[in-house]
Amino acid sequence: MINDLFVTDTNLWSPQQDKAFIEVKKLVVSHAVHKYYDIIQEVMVQCDASERGLSATLLHIGQPVVFAFRTLTAFE
Repeated sequence: MINDLFVTDTNLWSPQQDKAFIEVKKLVVSHAVHKYYDIIQEVMVQCDASERGLSATLLHIGQPVVFAFRTLTAFE
């Protein structure tokens, strides 16, 4: 996971990862990906969990409106 890059003292983040991360950020916030919330439209909540994290997405007609995610701690 991306959080693992910030845990160690070693810098594992290369220019390739930086470029990929910036591209993903652009795609996630672009208009083609996100949809504005419309109270008339039916919504769906998609959730996912793994041993390392939790995530949820609010969808309108299959398009994301908002994302939420959290990395789990070692104790969780």
